[in-house]
Amino acid sequence: NKMKRALAERSIMYILKTWEREASQPETRQVSYTMAYAMATRGGFCKAQIINPETDAIELETKGEPC
Repeated sequence: NKMKRALAERSIMYILKTWEREASQPETRQVSYTMAYAMATRGGFCKAQIINPETDAIELETKGEPC
């Protein structure tokens, strides 16, 4: 069932990697996908990545302006 799979994927803690400025070191935290998405898209970061900890795949990358 697609809905159960989607809910299961969203229940794991994702890695949110954020950059305040292009040349700064990234900060990393583990949060739910919902929180990671909100922070990545509305947090005002220069760059943000949501990483699936089970596959190490970048599920979402955002870049703010200006960096």
